[in-house]
Amino acid sequence: MKYSTLLAVFLAFLAINTHAQTQVSGGIYNSETWTKANSPYIVSGEVVLFSGAVLTIEPGVEVRFNDKAKITLRGNIKAIGTVSDSIHFTSNAASPAKGDYFGLKSEVNSAYPFGAQVSQIVIEYAIVEYAINFIDFSVSGGNGPYIIKNSRFSNNISVMDDLAAATRNTKISYDNCLFTNNDYGLYGGGESNDVYVNGCRFYNNKRGCEGGYIDRCVFANNTEEAAYLYHTITNSYIFNNKVGARVDMHSNTKFANNQVYNNEIGVEIDRMWQNNPSGVFQDNIICHNTTWNVKYNYTNNVSLVQNCWCSNDSAFIASKIRDGYDDLAYGLIDFSYNRTCSTSPPPPANVPITPIVSEDISFKVYPNPATDHIEIAPATSMMYDILIYDITGKMVKLKTNNSGNTSVDLSGLSSGNYIVTLATTEGISQAQKITIR
Repeated sequence: MKYSTLLAVFLAFLAINTHAQTQVSGGIYNSETWTKANSPYIVSGEVVLFSGAVLTIEPGVEVRFNDKAKITLRGNIKAIGTVSDSIHFTSNAASPAKGDYFGLKSEVNSAYPFGAQVSQIVIEYAIVEYAINFIDFSVSGGNGPYIIKNSRFSNNISVMDDLAAATRNTKISYDNCLFTNNDYGLYGGGESNDVYVNGCRFYNNKRGCEGGYIDRCVFANNTEEAAYLYHTITNSYIFNNKVGARVDMHSNTKFANNQVYNNEIGVEIDRMWQNNPSGVFQDNIICHNTTWNVKYNYTNNVSLVQNCWCSNDSAFIASKIRDGYDDLAYGLIDFSYNRTCSTSPPPPANVPITPIVSEDISFKVYPNPATDHIEIAPATSMMYDILIYDITGKMVKLKTNNSGNTSVDLSGLSSGNYIVTLATTEGISQAQKITIR
């Protein structure tokens, strides 16, 4: 009797302390809501949401996918979290890794005419991790507009692919999102696609964003290529990448008002039509890139005189531009050396803290003013890099793979004002100014 009583108490304890869990498989034939009370939802294989049905996911729900599992969407999904209670899509593996599951696959919703504007996918305040390709649009019916806002995408092989199918007769938009540690962020936004990327940040991916109308974005520490232009890139910061921006300048393209600095190659131009009035490449600050500020890969002679190079030395500017003077296979670039400009760190991230940044990346720096060293005291427990810029925006010191409090040697730096930032896989910290005496 004593042991059965203890067993009953133990089972009651387990009942109180074990969270609800819901297994999901097969078809969803009618509209339903996944609730926080019944979370997590375990997707065990392929789940098909049938045409006409709406799957609503409440704030705070966790959706876990078993190996290679996916949700095929013939109906609509509304996954709308809140700033304080995000929705989490993740792997159900004991040790999660990139590519554990497929995610969402958009198909034709036969309950509506092909291309009808029914917002098949709406995702807000979500965290997405460990997918092969979180949203696959390869057989999409163009039932947008597809809306993704205020969300973080981390450690996926690809976040979203085949955007061309998604944008038939409609558009897809990403607003105020963070893409970090993915192989590919946004991929497949070609010449004819209405993909809009506004106020997003791409950190520490292999490749950040390909195509679309990109505005007010930040690209940093992407190891292969930060951004590829098919339509427009405007008002953006592109720094510390292998290739900052690769651009295909043709009809109605625009690369303007960007700051491109401290990359290995700043801007690589694959094509630039001669005397093309509808293609705009102007008012960019392109400086301090280690190999080339501009690498030109086309045969036309073109003018980049409406851009600034942080220098008034024409020979130096020319030495950082690869064109026909360096290789006879390519055309010549004309530039101006009369403009004065300097680069600057990007503004603080305007993204909600809870779903976007799981670590506090603020920091203290002292002494300030400094003489021969500074101490960095970060709030984060993550590994981080320290980047110091002079007032022209040129990076003058980089110290990588730090943890905890770190001392930075300032020997070799002249007296004056400098900008200090920290970079982690979660993003870039707010800049702080220091003075060296």
